[in-house]
Amino acid sequence: MALEMRPDGIYYYRARKVGGRVIKTYESAGQAAIVAARIAEQERAARQATQATQRLALAAFDAEEAMLADLCQRTERLAQATLLEAGYRRHDRGGWRRRRGRNDTTD
Repeated sequence: MALEMRPDGIYYYRARKVGGRVIKTYESAGQAAIVAARIAEQERAARQATQATQRLALAAFDAEEAMLADLCQRTERLAQATLLEAGYRRHDRGGWRRRRGRNDTTD
């Protein structure tokens, strides 16, 4: 988005990429060009503020997700230790099975 000053006046163009090339589109001239440039700048600032807010929310979500993943990992380890202590085993990373021939009654 550009406000261009030429010898014959002020012009406002919007620039966008199409197929890797920059295409400039005429929007307005004179006072209307100045107003259009200000409006475009305000829209750009609002978009950037929204993106910054979204980035902060995503960072907070990622932090909470990391804490939850840590809690799940610790819980899994605790469950495994409890099952091993109770006489269970895992066969080939499958389900937990009680060991044969073990008669522990240590409650």
